[in-house]
Amino acid sequence: MASKIKIENKTIIGILRLCMPRLQLIKRISRSDLYFLLSLFLGFGSCVIIYILYYYDYKIFGIISSISGIASTFFGICALVYLIRQNEIKKIMGILKFILYLIVVLFLFKFYINQLSRYYNYQSANNSCFHSINIIGNSLLTYLKKSEFTIPPAVNWSDLLLQNNKNITEDIFWGTGNAKSAFAFNANIANMKINKLPDNTVVIFEADGDFNLSGGKELLLDKRAKDKYFLRKKDIFIYIYFVDSTIGRYRIADSAISLYDPDSDKFRSYTTDSPYASPVWTLEVKKKD
Repeated sequence: MASKIKIENKTIIGILRLCMPRLQLIKRISRSDLYFLLSLFLGFGSCVIIYILYYYDYKIFGIISSISGIASTFFGICALVYLIRQNEIKKIMGILKFILYLIVVLFLFKFYINQLSRYYNYQSANNSCFHSINIIGNSLLTYLKKSEFTIPPAVNWSDLLLQNNKNITEDIFWGTGNAKSAFAFNANIANMKINKLPDNTVVIFEADGDFNLSGGKELLLDKRAKDKYFLRKKDIFIYIYFVDSTIGRYRIADSAISLYDPDSDKFRSYTTDSPYASPVWTLEVKKKD
């Protein structure tokens, strides 16, 4: 028993001896340097958390990122103030250190604000896309009731939806950059009876182009507005409105689908084990009786 205690004591002493030089190093670091290192750590940490938010959109990550960003700025200012209070800026090294700290603190602050802005722009784009495709889909249902459930022609489908629903405007098709529309119509099913098509047939989907944009799966190759954000290539998705009014997020890289659940007002987890993960695009489909 006594030998076991001695071995444990030796282990603890060994760990302490290993840590002592590092503890002494911390003691030798000035307060301004310590504040600066804290600012650096928290600044980059807040940006990493924002990156995580793109994939795991939990409120707690947003709170932690905000606190880290504010704390980073606070400690950066503290480092600058402490340099001034200690009259360090009267020395050449102190002036150089002050300039370095100031540049880094301003860079971190600007970088954090930019990434936060990009994240909220990304969220806004996602929400707007979902809101728009939902309204466009509802407008299509209104048109179908008047057309005896015949799908509109591809050449002027947007114009027809606007004519049949006075509550919407061209803004609902909002485009990005030079694009006049962010949504396309599946031209392969134009003028068909909607009740003759499988539920997983694509009707409207995200694509950048001119007003009344129509086409097929080839339009998925177009660069999405969301691509310019942090999403990895394998995580890029588009919104699709299906024949049965189901809305899904279709992940292009692996053909996985995340379907919207109106009861919970949330999108379900991505899956490839669903008929909607293999959406029907062309006329070569088996029609319902």
